[in-house]
Amino acid sequence: TGLAAFVGAGFLPFFPTGWTLALALAAALATVARPRAGLALALAAPILPLGNLSLGLALLYGSVATGWLALAWREPRSGLVFLAGPLLAPLGLIGLIPLAVQPARGAARRGLQALAAVAAAALAAGLRDTRLPFDEAAATPALAGLESPLEAARVLIGALPPVLGLEALALAAIAVAIPWATSLWRIVALGSAALAAMLLLAPDASAIPLVAAVWLTCAALAGRHELETRSN
Repeated sequence: TGLAAFVGAGFLPFFPTGWTLALALAAALATVARPRAGLALALAAPILPLGNLSLGLALLYGSVATGWLALAWREPRSGLVFLAGPLLAPLGLIGLIPLAVQPARGAARRGLQALAAVAAAALAAGLRDTRLPFDEAAATPALAGLESPLEAARVLIGALPPVLGLEALALAAIAVAIPWATSLWRIVALGSAALAAMLLLAPDASAIPLVAAVWLTCAALAGRHELETRSN
């Protein structure tokens, strides 16, 4: 949670030097004492930096963060696994998102975490003027100065290429299906379907990182299967 607060507050320059680290430490300490308080603090961290860019974007994020807090209220410790998205995307490993969100319990939560991870990665790319996941084009949404959250949402949605939404749905489906892969044959089937979906939906994306992510996911699942087999 402390890392999440650090990432969230560090999206844009706003806090004085050292305050981002202090906020991250406060969130980490709050999580130890009260996980829900730590989650709330981590989710609140980006509001001021975003507000420094756009009031509308800050209000939009605040609404989404409030809903996310309600969704994760019963499982606050896994409420921020979606932040794997902006951490993995710069490394070209966004295909590992389905594996990264497995700490979330329940198929619906895992699917939503995967969708949120892709959205967070896209937002981070837009704020940093770097290329979007699964797309070679840079994200350049005109967010500065927007005062309406609806207008901010419209600009964000308009800046996203269709391939990103399709890949987000594919990653969510993979995240939901991972618990089903309890045998080697199922792992092979899941890996084949995941690889085909990601490559076909994003034909212009670099194939090597996607293939590597699927292989790493299958290797992790195979390792888990081997450990469970030995323990039984």
